[in-house]
Amino acid sequence: MLLSGHVVLIIEPYERFFGVELQKAIEREGGDSIVAYEPTAALVQCKTFEFTAALVNCEHRGIVSKLRMPATVYGPADSYHTAIDRLEELLETTRLH
Repeated sequence: MLLSGHVVLIIEPYERFFGVELQKAIEREGGDSIVAYEPTAALVQCKTFEFTAALVNCEHRGIVSKLRMPATVYGPADSYHTAIDRLEELLETTRLH
């Protein structure tokens, strides 16, 4: 399981299908996740939980500099598979450094 042991913060501005599919994909890879629907909620979650990385919708890309974890941004043209692939690449790159 590629994401086993990882806890991912998903910052998704819409309570919709995409965030749920990201969560399911992370779980299938052995990881855990929490979705925040706005930047303020994401920062509160960061005070409560320890995250390995973040997946950030491009509408909230401004929060990336405030996060104290590796983060990757996804956009409307990305599938949840693409977003998960980027997350795995990010974690692999981070692990190597």
